Amino acid sequence: MGESRLGCGLGGGLGGVLFDGYQIPGDARLREVQVTSGWYIDSLRLLYSGPDGEIHGLALLGGQGGERHQFRLGEGEWLMGISGRCGIYIDSLRFHTNWRVSPTYGGPGGDREYLFWAPEGGEVVGFWGRADWYLDAIGILVRPALGGGVGQNVGQAPGVAAQQEPDSGNSRNSSALTPVGSRLTR
Repeated sequence: MGESRLGCGLGGGLGGVLFDGYQIPGDARLREVQVTSGWYIDSLRLLYSGPDGEIHGLALLGGQGGERHQFRLGEGEWLMGISGRCGIYIDSLRFHTNWRVSPTYGGPGGDREYLFWAPEGGEVVGFWGRADWYLDAIGILVRPALGGGVGQNVGQAPGVAAQQEPDSGNSRNSSALTPVGSRLTR
């Protein structure tokens, strides 16, 4: 089945090369997110287990620099959303699961906050956005959580009042919230 875009815009800047469809296979479970970071998020890499139980990894998304971090998901745990700060790059990144929130990866910069959240009953299975030496911009790819269903409606994370149009990346308002840029996959 096709994909449908559920939100508009991305968190982050306009640089880098567009990537779309960076996601795990439909019958796989996300097991780990590898991040490299310094002042910015340099790269991401998703590791997943297939039906055979073997661990596989997607190609590195972004640059080669930064300190390496691993965020592993346990049995019955899935990724529900991401948040952080951005400016011309993705400055920081946190992962939200059905059980916990990861440490913050990256630096203290960024003039805007962003929050991307899967609809109720959904899970994050990949990303879309822009990347080159750093992760320039990011949005989420979601699907119904394995073992659970989800409709076409977009849920919002707790505390998010309404989605707003993203700004051009020049805002200096540190309390601004960049809306979710998400796509539903089947």
